[in-house]
Amino acid sequence: MLSLQDVSVTFNEGTSLEKRALSHVSVDVNDGDFITILGSNGAGKSTFFNVIAGKLPVSDGKIILGGKDITHEKEHVRARNIGRLFQDPSMGTASRLSVEENLALAYSRSNRGLFSMAVNKNERAFFAEKLKTLNMGLEDRMKTPIGLLSGGQRQAVALMMAVLNPPEVLLLDEHTAALDPNSAKKILEITNELIREEHITALMITHNMKDALENGNRLLVFHDGQIRKDFHSEEKAKLKPADLLAYYEV
Repeated sequence: MLSLQDVSVTFNEGTSLEKRALSHVSVDVNDGDFITILGSNGAGKSTFFNVIAGKLPVSDGKIILGGKDITHEKEHVRARNIGRLFQDPSMGTASRLSVEENLALAYSRSNRGLFSMAVNKNERAFFAEKLKTLNMGLEDRMKTPIGLLSGGQRQAVALMMAVLNPPEVLLLDEHTAALDPNSAKKILEITNELIREEHITALMITHNMKDALENGNRLLVFHDGQIRKDFHSEEKAKLKPADLLAYYEV
């Protein structure tokens, strides 16, 4: 599904501030994988997501998605096939627009070929049906400006927006970090359910070792711009948080 081949990213190359953010990273993401990602601050996790999404260019290496070389594809082009959810619930949504208008914008991106906030009767029913599956009563608040929702509610809508037209790859960038514990737990439950039902290939950055171990079928640990360890399902299932500490050390 997704392959990074010997990918490196260097900031301020050729200057005294030169920093290698990713160093010869190679990894294959299989169709249906749900990979959790751990690593200390500055380990390369966000840079890893940014090069996949096209927000940052690579210095070396290739990125292949679905057999196609997307190394030099622009971010907005990749967005048709790569969804991304951020830590801040306000990112990726328009505060002053209603819940249904935000959903319409996301839906129109690939389904109608142009951005539109107009919602017809069939689409309104479709959005309500999708929101109902979240069990948060949001199907009754479709006319509410999304900025008036709680952080958990807004992140749930943002998650639904990301999967209305299921992407080939979904990037979850610490998408529960800014939420209270109860909301974070709910969003993770919804995340797992949507990934399972829509058969979405997903990668999730988190700083919570427990969440990293309890979710997904693989675990990547980043350190100093490299993937220090790739735990697959059977090995991952045996891990405890204390087992991971050694991979954070130099």
